[in-house]
Amino acid sequence: MPGCRPSALRWAGSCSRGLDDPTLDAWLATLELRKVSEHTCTDPRQLRRLIRRVRLDGHAYVEQELERGLCSIAVPLHNPAGTVVAALNVGMPYRDEARSRALGEVLPALRDTALEVERLAGPRFPAGPGSASQPRANLPRSA
Repeated sequence: MPGCRPSALRWAGSCSRGLDDPTLDAWLATLELRKVSEHTCTDPRQLRRLIRRVRLDGHAYVEQELERGLCSIAVPLHNPAGTVVAALNVGMPYRDEARSRALGEVLPALRDTALEVERLAGPRFPAGPGSASQPRANLPRSA
């Protein structure tokens, strides 16, 4: 996936969801994974498992993967065909309660924002990376 740094893959949030498994495997095989923090994933098999988890969850959350003291949560943006074309991301300082706050408070707002961006952008969104179209997850709006 051009433009994604290996350690930024999960941080940028689901940027691989638009790729089918063979395309993802081919892309992962081209990466030179390097550690940028003690939490950076550099094992291609583990990275693939993490990407699968992101696909299932519909969001990505990482702690200190890019740099110490930074955590981030992200959700994908889909074009009208359901292909992931971008991601919305919120970075925040790492604290002990960062994960629960990110998942409980930030994620619902991020999902609502993603739905609104998708609605407003509509057909102006590009076709997206790769040729595979992933069905859009049925993400509920927060109450």
